[in-house]
Amino acid sequence: MIGRGVIGKPWLISQISAFLNKKPQPPSPNVLRLIELIVGHYDEILTFYGESLGVRIARKHLKRYLDIFGLSTKLSTDFLKENSSKEVIRKLFEIPERLNQ
Repeated sequence: MIGRGVIGKPWLISQISAFLNKKPQPPSPNVLRLIELIVGHYDEILTFYGESLGVRIARKHLKRYLDIFGLSTKLSTDFLKENSSKEVIRKLFEIPERLNQ
């Protein structure tokens, strides 16, 4: 069950470990740090699978990451239908602006 829980929240493992070992829990990443983490993961997927296949495979991870931001269904769908990795990354860095609207 932990495996499914950490999809989109990879920092959860260190938080659970800290809790079980009665140590202070590390904080969840802030919005900018989270976007940087997502972009890094996205780039690694693209590097491993190649652009065409990587964009499609990354969608399941991207969906879980986007759920954290509470974006509208339309905006999340736009991300997941995008076939250009550059566009996905550009849109990711626009998230903080959209959250402040």
